[in-house]
Amino acid sequence: MPPSVVYSWTAVILWIGLYQCLLLAFVLWWMQKNAFVLLRHLLAAFIMIMGVRIGVGIIHYSADPDAFPLFLSYSPVVNFLYGPLFYFIIRAFIERNFRFQPIHLLHLIPSVAMLAYRTWEILAGYTVHQTFIEIIRDGNPPLPFQVAGGLMLLLFAGYMSLGIRQIVRINRHIRSTASFSDPIHLNGLIFLAVLLSMPFISLLLTLGLVGAPRLVPYPAFGISLMMSIMVVLSMVRPDIFEGLPDLLMVNEEKELEPRRYESSSLNDGQKERIHSQLLAHMEAQKPWLNQELTLNELAGQLNLNARYLSQVINERQQQNFMDFINGYRIRRAQELLCHPAYSYFTVLAIAQEVGFKSRSAFYTAFKTLTGKTPTAYREEQMQADESVS
Repeated sequence: MPPSVVYSWTAVILWIGLYQCLLLAFVLWWMQKNAFVLLRHLLAAFIMIMGVRIGVGIIHYSADPDAFPLFLSYSPVVNFLYGPLFYFIIRAFIERNFRFQPIHLLHLIPSVAMLAYRTWEILAGYTVHQTFIEIIRDGNPPLPFQVAGGLMLLLFAGYMSLGIRQIVRINRHIRSTASFSDPIHLNGLIFLAVLLSMPFISLLLTLGLVGAPRLVPYPAFGISLMMSIMVVLSMVRPDIFEGLPDLLMVNEEKELEPRRYESSSLNDGQKERIHSQLLAHMEAQKPWLNQELTLNELAGQLNLNARYLSQVINERQQQNFMDFINGYRIRRAQELLCHPAYSYFTVLAIAQEVGFKSRSAFYTAFKTLTGKTPTAYREEQMQADESVS
C-alpha cells in the first residue's frame, strides 16, 4: 500500500519546486545544441541534486519518513557534490576546452566516503533513517551527523571561494585581452553563481536564525525559489546557460594567470619604439573602430608579440587593454555627441559608430572616464552651446 500523503502549504511549495527541478533538468540535459553541452549537463546534475534535497523536505512535511528508509539513508551523500558541481559549472562557463580529467575524481572522495559510511551502517544493522527521524523529533543528532554537516558546509564554502576566484580572474583576463566585453556577460555569470549558491546561503541563514540542526523548510524554500528564478531565466534569458561568448572564453585555466613581465627581454628603448608605433597606428588606422578588436589582432596589425604589446600598454599607458582601447572610443564619442551633424543620432548609434557593441558597455565606459552618462554629457554640451550663442 503506498504511503499516505498529507498536503500543507509547506508541502505544496516544495512539490512545486520539485516539479520545476525535474522539468528544467530535463530541458537542459536534452537541449539540442552542440555548444556548451558539458555546461548544461553540469547544471542539470546540480538541479537534480537540489531535487533530492527538496524530496527530503517533502517526505518530512507530507509523508511518513519510515516509508522511505533507503532514500533518507543515502540522500546526504549528494550533499558533498554541491561544491564540486558549483566549481565545475563556473569553469565550464569560462573555459572553451574544459573537460573532465582523471584527477577530477579526487573531488568525489567526500561523497564516496559518505556512501561507504552509510552502506556500512546499514549492513551493520543500523538503519540510518532512524537517526534522521530522531533529529527531526528531538534536534539532538549524534556526532557523525554533526561532523558530516560541518564538513559539507566547509567544503561548499571552499568551492564557492574557488568559483569566485575564477570569476575575478576571467574578468581581469577579459580586460587585458579584449575590447568588447559587455557587462551583461560577466553579470550573467555572477548572477548564476549567486543563484546556485542560494541553497547554501539559505542554509547558513537558517543555522544562524533557527539554530542547528533541526529540520526546517527554509533551505528547501530557498531551493524552490532558485528553481522558480531559473525556470523564468530559461524562458527570457536562455543565453545565461550558454557560457561566455566564444571570443571571451579561454582555452584552459592556465590562461587566467596574470601576466608578469619580470622575465621580459624588452629594454627601455624597445618599449619606447613599440609605444610610439602603437600610438601612431591608433591615430592613423583607428583599429578601435573594430567592435571585436582583441589584443592578438592588434598585435598582428603591428607585427608584434602580443605579450610585448600588453606589457607596453600596461607600463607606458598604465592601463589594461580594454581601458586603453575604450579611451579612444570615448574621446571620439565626446566629439560626436557635440557635433551638429550627429545631433539626430541616438546614443546607441553613436556607441556603435565609435566601436562599442552595446549600449550598456558604452554607458559603463563613458561614465567611468567622464563621470557622466552620455545623455547627460550631450545635454550639458548643448546647454553650454546655447548659452554661448
